[in-house]
Amino acid sequence: DTYLHVYGKTLDRATRARLAAAPQAANPLYLRVLLDELCVSGSMAINEVMAHYLASPDPAALFDLVLARYEEDYERDRPGLVRDALTAIWASRQGLAEAELLDLLGTPGSPLPQAIWLPLYYPAAAALVIRAGRLGFFHQHMRSALERRYVPSDDARRAAHHVLADYFSSRAMGPRKVVELPWQLTRSC
Repeated sequence: DTYLHVYGKTLDRATRARLAAAPQAANPLYLRVLLDELCVSGSMAINEVMAHYLASPDPAALFDLVLARYEEDYERDRPGLVRDALTAIWASRQGLAEAELLDLLGTPGSPLPQAIWLPLYYPAAAALVIRAGRLGFFHQHMRSALERRYVPSDDARRAAHHVLADYFSSRAMGPRKVVELPWQLTRSC
């Protein structure tokens, strides 16, 4: 109740009881993600939104629904943004610096504008972590949902690594190229 109240949302007694009785809500990550989705549900009926998300039996299935929402909400200005951004992070060996990611998502010579990236980054940040200045996944559940949704086959995984191999092969020689390029080339074959 306190968490939702900060966002101007409330659950009636029956809805709160339904949420508390859901076995998957015993997982703190699942509960937090579900509550975050309720907070951004806009004018939609909170009971309908909750029922939609409670249909997912585990955190990975829940994140698949979250990815679908991200696609609906954040791909107007850049189709494929969610898939391309998260797959690039997934395929990286040690994560990607934001500048690298924006270069990858943009057009040659023109990185993706922050105004397009940040609306996706802010809600996705709970599933991401920054280590040594590079974006990676905070937990395996988002990674698993992403693998099932965007890179479900060996060919799709190789293609994701090929994109990064092409990117790093065009970069100037430096520590990032030395770490990423051989690894990406090996996995793209």
